[in-house]
Amino acid sequence: MRPPYWNPPIELSEAEQVIISGIKKAKLFIFLRHNRHHLFNEEFQTTLATMFKDSTVGQCPVPPALLALALILQAYTGVSDDEVIEALVMDRRWQLVLDCHDCQKPPFSKGTLVNFRQAMIEFEVDQKLIERTVEIAKQQGGFGSSNLKAALDSSPLWGAAKVEDTYNLLGHASRSQRFDGYKRHVLKDLEIGVVRSVGLTSANIPEAQVTEAMDADLKAQNVKLVELHIDRAYLPSHWVKQRSEDLTIFCKAWPVRNGDRFTKTDFVLDWERSLISCPNNVTIPFEQGKTVHFPASECHVCPISERCTTSAKGRSVSIHPDEAFMQELRQRQDTELGRAKLRERSRVEHTLAHLGQWQGDRARYLGARKNLFDLRRVAVIHNLHVIARMPAPAFSQQVS
Repeated sequence: MRPPYWNPPIELSEAEQVIISGIKKAKLFIFLRHNRHHLFNEEFQTTLATMFKDSTVGQCPVPPALLALALILQAYTGVSDDEVIEALVMDRRWQLVLDCHDCQKPPFSKGTLVNFRQAMIEFEVDQKLIERTVEIAKQQGGFGSSNLKAALDSSPLWGAAKVEDTYNLLGHASRSQRFDGYKRHVLKDLEIGVVRSVGLTSANIPEAQVTEAMDADLKAQNVKLVELHIDRAYLPSHWVKQRSEDLTIFCKAWPVRNGDRFTKTDFVLDWERSLISCPNNVTIPFEQGKTVHFPASECHVCPISERCTTSAKGRSVSIHPDEAFMQELRQRQDTELGRAKLRERSRVEHTLAHLGQWQGDRARYLGARKNLFDLRRVAVIHNLHVIARMPAPAFSQQVS
């Protein structure tokens, strides 16, 4: 048979009120006790139950909602599987949330927890947990738009300890430091404040490759990306290359430098006729993605050549494959409004820092998929904190 639904009490008992009064930090325990029935409503518990056909979880039927909540608490407290089982009988905060007060025997075994985690991974239920928190945040905050304004960024996640598993996971955290492991990517909703999607890539894979998987997550949420804030590492992504007219990209353009001489921005590009004109009004054709070379004969007699080039072959200018878009980015960042929009990306940087506090700087597991699971559940924790700060009666308990 399938695992049963979980229907813990809603009203606080006197014993629970005493426990809550003693919790001074880690107030997510209090929030989850008050709102576990909202997070794991009947509809979502039905979704969890679809992972199982005619089998049970472990040696006895255990409600999937109970196990999912335990995995959230595990990420929040940073404990091991063994410590989860210990906390079930030793920590009154865990007992408060999981409705197992003063239990002498844990309600499930370590093996049951491990098997359930693997089932969540297999059926992509970890992403559904993120979607559930997004749904609650939209309801509580009164957000109904299907248009999404988001910011995307990444941070390094060091690999697990085994050297042989990190042989081909070498990447660059910066130009001066190499690291082995992964990059964690976070897409934050700039209007609601929740994390919409996360991704994990090997450290030696370009950041831009993560966006197709994230796009699938957004399609499951029935939202349309209309504004995206990124850094230059994501410019080769499919979101940028295949963007529609409805999507506005905010990103700092690649810098254009040429010492104290004319830069590419001093040249005029006629997009209708595909012509480029130099500061001395010499005009030649250009193609995007190629380098144009002005005639050396023109450059040699140019009255302002010393401000342009010292090459005997004349001035050359490289045209980006998406040069029109690069121009758009440069023009936008030259305005006060454009610079203000660029600063909005800092909000996802703050979210990455928060997720790092719960997940840590080193991967918990071996293998990308398990660590993606870990990243998704800390994204759930972040979203629960966002929901808790919303001024709604059902989610009025503040957490920290």
